[in-house]
Amino acid sequence: MKPTRPSLFAIAALCVLFSSCREDYQTPANTEFAYKPVYVNQAEARNITFESPVSLGNPGKIYYKGGILFVVEWFRGVHVFDDTDPSNPMPLKFIKISGVTDMAISGSNMYVNNLEDLVTLDLSDPANPTVVHTNENVFSTLELEFPPAFNTYFECVDPSKGMVVAWETVPYNETTQKCFR
Repeated sequence: MKPTRPSLFAIAALCVLFSSCREDYQTPANTEFAYKPVYVNQAEARNITFESPVSLGNPGKIYYKGGILFVVEWFRGVHVFDDTDPSNPMPLKFIKISGVTDMAISGSNMYVNNLEDLVTLDLSDPANPTVVHTNENVFSTLELEFPPAFNTYFECVDPSKGMVVAWETVPYNETTQKCFR
C-alpha cells in the first residue's frame, strides 16, 4: 500500500516534534572562565611593524613560495621562515599586523587583512618586506565583536576603549562578564 501525503506529513511532524524535546541541546554555560576583549586605538591597529622573530602561538594559514614559508599568527601577524632546508626552517622575521586572519600571495605581493583594511606588502626581498598600499575599510570586523567560543560569558565590547583586535581568557566574574554568546 502506498502512503498518502497526509500520513507522510504526520510522520515528518512527529519526527520533528520528538527530536525537539531532547534536553541535551541545552548545555550549561561555562562559568570557569570568560573572555575579555583586547583593545587598541585605530592608529595603533593600523601600524604594521617588522620585528625580530617570535615563537608560534596560534598559527593559521600557511603559504610557501620560493623557499620562504609564511605563517599567519591569528590576530597578531605573519611569521616569515627561510625553508630552503625543510628539516630546519629558520625564522627570519615577524610582521606585526593587528587582526590578521588571512593572506594571499601573487607574484611578489602579499595581501593581508589588517582588521578592516586590505594591505599589500612587497616581498621582493622576503627578509625585508615593505608596505606598498593600504585600502582602508574593505572588510567587516564583525568576527572580532564576539569571542571565538559559544555558550560562554564575556565582557561586553565598549567602542569607546578602541578597536577589538583579539580576545583573552580570564577567570569568570559575573560583575564584569555580563554578555553571553
